[in-house]
Formats: sequence, C-alpha cells, structure tokens
Amino acid sequence: MRPARNKGSIKEIITETDLNIASDTLKEMAEILKPDFVFFLSKFAWKSFMSKRRNESLPFIMGYSDNPSRRWNIVNNYNGNHMTSKESFKQFLLKNEVFEKQ
Repeated sequence: MRPARNKGSIKEIITETDLNIASDTLKEMAEILKPDFVFFLSKFAWKSFMSKRRNESLPFIMGYSDNPSRRWNIVNNYNGNHMTSKESFKQFLLKNEVFEKQ
C-alpha cells in the first residue's frame, strides 16, 4: 500500500486499481518467496487482499491484527476471541507453531 496524504486515512484515497496491484504484488511475491505464513498488520489490508483472493487456494497460512501503531494494546474481537492485537499476534505464532520448539 501507499501512504495516505496529510494525516488522512488510506481508506479515503485508495482506488480499485490500488487494491488490484497490491493483491497481485503480494501473490507474486509469495510465489517467489514461498512463505509458510503471512501476517497482516492491518485488518483493512487483510480484508482488501481477501476480497480479491477469496476463491483462491493460497499456499500459506494467514493472520491479521489491527495496525500496531494504533491499537496494539486495545481489546478487540478476533474471531470471537476478545484480545489485544499484540495477544492476537502471539496466538497466531503459537497456534501455527511458527517457531520450532527447542
């Protein structure tokens, strides 16, 4: 995504072309890098990506939280679980065993 102008929200200026380019770029990067996991630090970015790729089988596990610069410690609802964005990120790491246990 590109930054918003003058303290506004990206939601106010984003176009369908922006969404298509961002979605295509992430998909192409994933084909090159072959990640096991992709975690969005923006619920808006995750929803935008999913709206473009809803019917596709993706080769990685995805998660999201709200942008950490805004709501990292405020309790939100993630799939029926009330937790902070920080807790949501930790749960994603633990649930998907992102790091090997030693």
